[in-house]
Amino acid sequence: MAAATLWLSRMSAADKIGQMTQLDISMVLADGCPLRIDDAKLRRQLRVHRLGSLLNSPFSGTEPRCGSSGWNASEWRATVEHVQAAAADEGLPPLIYGIDSVHGASYCRGATLLPQQLGLAASFDESLAAASGWITGKDSRAAATPWMFAPILGVASHPLWPRVYETFGEDPLLVARMGAAVVEGMQRRGGEGEIPARAAACMKHFVAYSAPRNG
Repeated sequence: MAAATLWLSRMSAADKIGQMTQLDISMVLADGCPLRIDDAKLRRQLRVHRLGSLLNSPFSGTEPRCGSSGWNASEWRATVEHVQAAAADEGLPPLIYGIDSVHGASYCRGATLLPQQLGLAASFDESLAAASGWITGKDSRAAATPWMFAPILGVASHPLWPRVYETFGEDPLLVARMGAAVVEGMQRRGGEGEIPARAAACMKHFVAYSAPRNG
């Protein structure tokens, strides 16, 4: 709290407004291979928009790029550390990096992949859900992407909807119980000597997302 208060005392109105600005990482990448941050693009965005966060993966929704299917934890961490160093140079607090880690840190090559949420719900096992959240948090922390756009808490209502698999199903009670367990696992504070795993969950898709009229 003291650190946050100190940052707020240093920030202008533009800095504070900029904290609500989130850009896709593609907007600060260099052209060509290898995939890397373009420092000039990044610093221009930091100066103009006073960024608060970045999201997504350069490999999201694409075929392999530059001979790779994704960054591993070390490559992610080097990229995010580059961003944080530039933000510090521009007088900004650390940016938050968010990514869709719905069934494990799936955008981090080498991370543990877990069942889609519908498969996890089929276990009816809250302890298993909590363990999956912990693993996702651990792998996300290792990659320096500690803000997870997960879990998905939409209640499936139409079997033709193509994203039923990423929900916990059609029972609101099961959705609530499994979702709470995943969040608790993601945000569990570890004991002394444990691997740092506590990360930030971001429950999502409550309004209309999972309730299409015709699938």
